[in-house]
Amino acid sequence: MTQGIVTIATGSERYYKMALGLLYSIRVTNSEMKVAIITDSNNKDINEFDDVVILETPYNSYLDKLNLLINCPYDENIFIDADSLVYSDISYLWKEFRNTTDFSCLGERLPLDSDQGFF
Repeated sequence: MTQGIVTIATGSERYYKMALGLLYSIRVTNSEMKVAIITDSNNKDINEFDDVVILETPYNSYLDKLNLLINCPYDENIFIDADSLVYSDISYLWKEFRNTTDFSCLGERLPLDSDQGFF
């Protein structure tokens, strides 16, 4: 059973840069975790990801997330938006989601100045 983190970067070049920031933040906290990108272009920014899925007909908008489940490369996937950063090892999330059957979400509402948990 394969497990990995997945992000999406389509359209504007800035999304590729944000996806790289997410990748680097994951690598700093857990160098063993697989990270994939779902994208619309084969450019130099995607070469550092473990796995790459190139969309044949991307929407280049939030609509690409609607097809996330059919494009994920791993058996078990955790999606993180490209404009996010990881500040500590998130491998515990596999245990958090182990009893889910298909699709789950995680998060909570926090004040802007919070340094606790997910934002």
